[in-house]
Order: sequence, then C-alpha cells, then structure tokens
Amino acid sequence: MGTNYYVSETIDICPHCNSKIKSENVFGYHIGKSSGGWCFALHVDVDAGIKNLEDMNVFLIDKKIIDEYGKSITFEKLLNVIFRIGFRNRNQSEFERHENCVGHGEGPYDYISGEFS
Repeated sequence: MGTNYYVSETIDICPHCNSKIKSENVFGYHIGKSSGGWCFALHVDVDAGIKNLEDMNVFLIDKKIIDEYGKSITFEKLLNVIFRIGFRNRNQSEFERHENCVGHGEGPYDYISGEFS
C-alpha cells in the first residue's frame, strides 16, 4: 500500500462549451511515491531538469501538491513524508524491487526514472 504525489494542474477551457474554467486536482507531474517500509521513490526526469531532491525542491516552489486521492498537501508535509524516521528498505536496480532505480538519495529516498505508480 502506498500513496502517489503529484503537482496539481488546472484545466482552463471547458471541453464542451469552450468557456474558461478552473478545475482543481488534475494530476500533473508525478512527484513520487511513499510505500510502507520502502524509501520514498522520488520521480526524477532529466529532460524536465529534475535529477535530484534539490531540483525537485526548486520545481515545486510555486506548485500546488496533491496526493492520489486529490487531497492537498503542503511542501513541508511532503518533506515529512519523504524524511520519515525509521528503517526503510532501499530500492535496487536490476531485477529487484524497482528496475528504474537510478540512484539513492542522501536521505531515505531513492531516485526512480520513467513511468511508475
């Protein structure tokens, strides 16, 4: 059981009448996933300029963050999720938990590339 975190985006045009609307809680960029017992899986994307947690911090500075249930979460609370105290199993590359693990962060988070949920 885990929880995915996203940047919330808005829809500006109604697909039916073409009028301007604002709709909250549309999933945008996938930030990462918290799974019980595992390090936080931080979604890195070199093409988007996100190679590590520091890049993610800069990217998220003016963004609204939501979880997969549409609930808003502050940046500070997201950091609390990422840095939960306690033992966490590491993601491993090549045939173990996550084949897209491209590195380990300096804290209880791992860098995961590509599509995952």
